[in-house]
Amino acid sequence: MFRKWKLAVEKRINHVVKMTTEGVRRRDRFLRVLIDASRIAVRQMRRDRAPMMASALTYRLLFSLIPLMIIAASVMSLFITEDEVKRATSELIAHLQLDSIEVHDLRVDKQGDDGNSPFTLGDWISDTASQAAGYNTSGMTILGILLLVYSALKLFGEIEATFSIVSGRGRRRSWWRRWGMYLIVLLLGPLFLAGGLWLIQWGSNQLTEIGGGHVVIVSVAERVLSWALIWGLVIVGYLFIPAQRLGLRATASGALVATVMLLLAQWGFGIYVRKAVVGSPVGSLGLMPLFLFWLYLNWVSLLYGLQFAAVAARVSKLVNRRRTAVA
Repeated sequence: MFRKWKLAVEKRINHVVKMTTEGVRRRDRFLRVLIDASRIAVRQMRRDRAPMMASALTYRLLFSLIPLMIIAASVMSLFITEDEVKRATSELIAHLQLDSIEVHDLRVDKQGDDGNSPFTLGDWISDTASQAAGYNTSGMTILGILLLVYSALKLFGEIEATFSIVSGRGRRRSWWRRWGMYLIVLLLGPLFLAGGLWLIQWGSNQLTEIGGGHVVIVSVAERVLSWALIWGLVIVGYLFIPAQRLGLRATASGALVATVMLLLAQWGFGIYVRKAVVGSPVGSLGLMPLFLFWLYLNWVSLLYGLQFAAVAARVSKLVNRRRTAVA
């Protein structure tokens, strides 16, 4: 069964390669290759059971969220103040547009209010991050610290294993390389994220000074900067997380596809919340399933972008071989 599927995929990729080397106009050739590569990526996603892996990553991230927040806040507090940590969290929530995801409390307020006050996902994450930042780690034992770090590193292990499978190589790195990379990401990741948010804020201030009264132009430029930051972070993740290194061009194209899918998923999810979600009879607890669904959509988008990058890398490799053989 697997052999038949593999032969079918290789036949399809060879067909795509043949189209790229025949006398077709460059624009038409690009569109045809893009469509066929997207179809192959969808088939690969089904074969790898990517939706199931996205669900597993969603629940793993849910259980590792608090340890990640505590460690990230502890690392960032070594270099910036607590107020700056909260400001960076608020900026991240604003760029992810989590404040637009809200549910209304359908419970009857005992004090006579209408009981329809909204709860936003951004407020819920901000409160959770504030509690994590205020957690006193000085009272923790060595065993507690090890368990905290292990729960966060376990998430990175799941991500690395999933990305390695999707990129076309189930074999993983040696344990010391894996754990070394996890520790580097755990310690330097929050600093790079804070630096990226500061860069966006600095660029926004510069655009405001240059643009003057052109509010629309400044707003569009801020959105473009946010998208560019997401695209850059996805490129870095695709380059260094999977065990199999993909080419930079294929990685950039896959990251671009993933970024577009993330934006479309965010837009569609906002419409779903506004139109389909009536309210929550359990207050802010009703944000939990919405948060899980939002995480699931993000993981599916990231896995599809990586799958597209893997297909693009294989097509590029076969095209180069064909051109070398012809030459």
